[in-house]
Amino acid sequence: MPTDAMNTYVDVNEKRLGLKGYDPVAYFQVGRPQAGSPDYTFNYEGVKYRFASRQNLILFMKDPERYLPAYGGFCSFGVSEGLKLDTDPAAFKIVDGKLYLNNCMEIHDKWLGEQERIERANKNWPDVLTKE
Repeated sequence: MPTDAMNTYVDVNEKRLGLKGYDPVAYFQVGRPQAGSPDYTFNYEGVKYRFASRQNLILFMKDPERYLPAYGGFCSFGVSEGLKLDTDPAAFKIVDGKLYLNNCMEIHDKWLGEQERIERANKNWPDVLTKE
């Protein structure tokens, strides 16, 4: 898949680093965002993910889809509104085994109060992912 197309469905920086370098497995293992190390990096579908430990890297390699954030790491609230917004790694919640991120704590708090937003975001995601 061309790099431009990949940028449409995964929130990455200019170095193609996903989750701003935070460890996707740590959200599930320790319940909070944890910075990943350049020593533990894995390229998955053209996106580089970093991990806080070798163990987390191994867990991700065994089942990457389990740990990837919903909506390519874009803001869940934004996707529910038809928008593609960047996220704050601290504005997260795991719902039914899936990691959801939001743009900021204020938006995250609003998103928490309106759980039907996940359904709306799921419906909107196919259209949102093609936006620039």
